[in-house]
Amino acid sequence: MQNTLHIGYVTRPYATQKGKPVTYYQVSNNKQLVEIVVPLFELYPLRSKKAKEYLIWKEEVLRKYSYFLNGIPIKATKEEIELTQKSILMLNKLREYNDFEL
Repeated sequence: MQNTLHIGYVTRPYATQKGKPVTYYQVSNNKQLVEIVVPLFELYPLRSKKAKEYLIWKEEVLRKYSYFLNGIPIKATKEEIELTQKSILMLNKLREYNDFEL
C-alpha cells in the first residue's frame, strides 16, 4: 500500500504474543487519512469485522479534520475528551466480542 499510495510507513514484521508475524502500515497525517485513505475505503469497503470499526474510526478522523479545515486547534476540552472516549469505548466493545476468535 505504501508504494501505491506514497504515504505512511511500514514496520518490519515481528512476532506477536501468539507467535504470528505481524506487519503494520501506518498513516498518521490527518489530511492524508481524509483525502486518500477514507476515499479508498469508501471505494473498496471493508467486508469483515473491521467494517464496524472503520465507521467509528472514520467519524473520529473526519471530526478532527474539520477542526483543521476551520483553523481551530484541537484542545482537550471536556466535550472533545468525551467524544474521543465514546469512540474508544465503542471500539473496545467491538474488540471484546472478537477477542475469543482465532
